Amino acid sequence: MIEINNQIREELLSLVEGLTDEQLNTCVEEGSWTIAQVLEHLYLLEKSVTNLIQRKLESATIKPVVTKPLKHTLNRSLKIDAPSFLVPKEDFLSLIKIKGMLKESRVGFLKSFEGVERSLLEQKSYVHPIFGDLNLAQWIEFIGLHEQRHMEQIKEIKEKL
Repeated sequence: MIEINNQIREELLSLVEGLTDEQLNTCVEEGSWTIAQVLEHLYLLEKSVTNLIQRKLESATIKPVVTKPLKHTLNRSLKIDAPSFLVPKEDFLSLIKIKGMLKESRVGFLKSFEGVERSLLEQKSYVHPIFGDLNLAQWIEFIGLHEQRHMEQIKEIKEKL
């Protein structure tokens, strides 16, 4: 689970390596995000999931739930609007800045469940807006799948640059 997420993150960073800051911040079509905004969205989501994992692990509440088919996350034909707290700003961001943000969020994310048994992660859950209740292990898996979904979006943006 962690290894797969880290591999996906490496692929994501490789995908944007070599792009100029101007390319990262270019909006290719009205109403769409720039590559920098997509990356900021990934940062915001990872920070948010880190916080929810920490809160749920500190809580005494146990609520096991049925495993959900998270592979549907990769289906980009279904458009989903991000909640307002996960919508990126319109700030100009450099690749160096974005990489630093993503590194920071990944370190916090990994620390949030470091040393925690998978069985405990499977016994605690939190509501996802599309899938309903997900256990914390699935939230961790979701981070990687969500990044894969947005890698496809980044590829589409790059083609239009």
